[in-house]
Amino acid sequence: MQDDEGTKRLLEISLIDEFRNCTYRNVEGFSTKYFEGKKWSKRSKDTGLIAIKDRHVDVRVDGRWTGFPDQPNESAVWDWLSNIQKEYLTDACGMYYTTPTTAKLVGAEARRQLDFFIKRRTDLVDSSHDWKDVRVIGEHQVSQKNWRNKFLQIGRYVRDVFTVQPNRRFVHAFTLLGTRMELWVFDRSGPYSSGCFNIHEKPEKFIQALVGYTLMNDDELGLNNFIEHDGDDNSITIREYTTEKDIKIQLEQQSMVIHRAIICRGTTCYRSKDGTKVVKPSWPSDSRRPPEADLLRTARECGVTGVATLFVLRVSTEFGGMLGIA
Repeated sequence: MQDDEGTKRLLEISLIDEFRNCTYRNVEGFSTKYFEGKKWSKRSKDTGLIAIKDRHVDVRVDGRWTGFPDQPNESAVWDWLSNIQKEYLTDACGMYYTTPTTAKLVGAEARRQLDFFIKRRTDLVDSSHDWKDVRVIGEHQVSQKNWRNKFLQIGRYVRDVFTVQPNRRFVHAFTLLGTRMELWVFDRSGPYSSGCFNIHEKPEKFIQALVGYTLMNDDELGLNNFIEHDGDDNSITIREYTTEKDIKIQLEQQSMVIHRAIICRGTTCYRSKDGTKVVKPSWPSDSRRPPEADLLRTARECGVTGVATLFVLRVSTEFGGMLGIA
């Protein structure tokens, strides 16, 4: 279904409640964490400098992007971005797309239309795109006003990414309001941003972000890094904690449980194909009560029956660790 105004308002109310007291703008070290010190960082800088030197920034006109539309409506900005992509990013692993209509994006409960998003260049491109392939989200509007509305809109889209890709660790996103850009990362603990900057005043930061998003690998994009995919087969390799032996568990394609929220533990359950086990990825709770895994381990050691048997616990990512700063 497509969101009507009532449904959209309810979602916004839910997001406002989720984001309350856990939205962090102007985070110091944001760009260093996500755009510096990577294998592709030098290339993104070099590509940006080449683009600036070639013809896209005129130092004689206050350093403005000469090709960037004076009236930055959606189609004009997309044409500008497409030209940058064709000229400098032909071999990048990611590629920018847009959806001219809601019918061009499938896979979620609601039909939506994205201004910009990135998919793998190797993903098949047919008449429509799928939410399961979305790697980065970008939203644009002509006016620099009402950033809050655009932030909530991109929050709705990030929520869809987490719903369709429930094992996603975090999602990169950006907003472009007129000529002001803000880079975002959403994880299960909240949204974090670089703070707003003017693309004409900081052309290097602007182009390095646009290029960097297309060069990031799966881990840098926050994609699932613990469930292995081979065509339609899903599996996970774990080390059983009593025997110290690695075992590979074949999983059913569809999960048993999905949380439709961003700020939550993100609990997802997959049943093994033989029906004997359940794999339960989730973020750890910040409460002071004993972790569920500790209780299950104690139950197993004490021979308690009638409860789930813990085979292994593996920590992949923790809250508060995304930015790597105090």
